[in-house]
Amino acid sequence: MGLSRWLRVGFAAEGINGEYRESRLKELMVNDREIYLEKADSTEMRHFLYWSKVEQRWKGTLYSNLQRIQGGKQSAIIGAPQMADILDCALLKGWHEWTGADWAYRPNAGVGALGVCSELVVNNKALDSVDDKKRKRSDEAPRRVHSREELIKEVFAHFDTNKDGKLKAKEMLAFASSVGFDGTEEEWQEEYRLICEGLGRSPDEGIDEVSFLRLVNEDTDDGCYCSDKELAGMLGRKWPPPRVVS
Repeated sequence: MGLSRWLRVGFAAEGINGEYRESRLKELMVNDREIYLEKADSTEMRHFLYWSKVEQRWKGTLYSNLQRIQGGKQSAIIGAPQMADILDCALLKGWHEWTGADWAYRPNAGVGALGVCSELVVNNKALDSVDDKKRKRSDEAPRRVHSREELIKEVFAHFDTNKDGKLKAKEMLAFASSVGFDGTEEEWQEEYRLICEGLGRSPDEGIDEVSFLRLVNEDTDDGCYCSDKELAGMLGRKWPPPRVVS
């Protein structure tokens, strides 16, 4: 049994998951950009999304923090991939969420649809046909080549905090949390044992690089397949990689 059943759609804090609408009211703008307000009955519990000029990414927090953020403070409980546009043609997924102790990668959390003042909802197909010429021009420049295997090795090294070449229970928990695991410590111990068993490893020795490669490449209930975009998100990177301009 692998991690597939722990994959979460949306953010762990359910209050963040909601409907957001664009607002271009001058008094609500942040860094001269529009914000996106959550549709909520309570102003105190409402969230909003704003563009952080300092971090060059979209972030989200409680609406009660608006004036502080307009004054230059940084506050957020969710954050989009750096340099990614919230109006990305593929819809923007792979956000990070603050757990109270660290930032967790949420591969399935982000923008599901776009709501505007006319009540128009734009879905993936509509977005795919928008500004096709512009996208073609952006693809003309070559991209830096990153093999999937190289990316997985970087992710393995990222979670291998003690650099012993093995991911044991605590290190694997950090990885599991990034793909949606939010169970108890007892549930994780059992899950970790089953993962090791499925990979032919003992829990005491941990998961080596080869086994980890197999785990994230296996798209079955016994694996935990991660796309290149998800892997890059764990490293805090945008995917595909930036174009190389010579």
